[in-house]
Amino acid sequence: MSAEGHEERGELTDVWIVVPKRGMEAEFAAAVKEHMTFRKEAGEERDWNTFRSVVGYHPNHFQFRACCHDWADLDGFEAAEAEKGLAEDWNANVDQYVDHYHHYIEVTDWENSHWPDDETTQGPYYGVTTLMWKMGAGAGPGEARKTISSTAKQEGWAESGREWLWLERVGGKPALMLVIPYESFGAMEDPEPSFFVEKNGANMRD
Repeated sequence: MSAEGHEERGELTDVWIVVPKRGMEAEFAAAVKEHMTFRKEAGEERDWNTFRSVVGYHPNHFQFRACCHDWADLDGFEAAEAEKGLAEDWNANVDQYVDHYHHYIEVTDWENSHWPDDETTQGPYYGVTTLMWKMGAGAGPGEARKTISSTAKQEGWAESGREWLWLERVGGKPALMLVIPYESFGAMEDPEPSFFVEKNGANMRD
């Protein structure tokens, strides 16, 4: 669950956020299922994980994530996608149900994360706290996540089996994301001590 366990893994995740047209969520989900079968039968090398938002600005939007790669890998995936006709199949069978898309690359900070080496997390829910950078923040966001992770480890979060993942977005507004898996909604209640509160009581979300 440490950085050492991820030394041979890439730090990049290809992320597609897809918002279905209102009232067509069921048709979209069925079309995506068939498309993913097509990708598998076509021999795509990437494995995609699919998530659905249950709260937030766009409830019921879908997120497709392929991890963990390096920049050179992305060139190979793009070439393979064209060769195997993966985008063509999506456009022919799924795009008609889509309202709009967002596409990002996310960089994983393995060193300051505490995440299972085999990606088998507690789940099935994932709380995502997104911190938007201030202009001129410089190295501030990186130092902040080091401080937060260090505090969490000092308070025994790692030893108690808790998991967290730091992601930095490439594309769009600069954003730093903290991902924490949960077994249920009840498990989302802040523990004692909270991940977001320092020993002096200062709220890390402020």
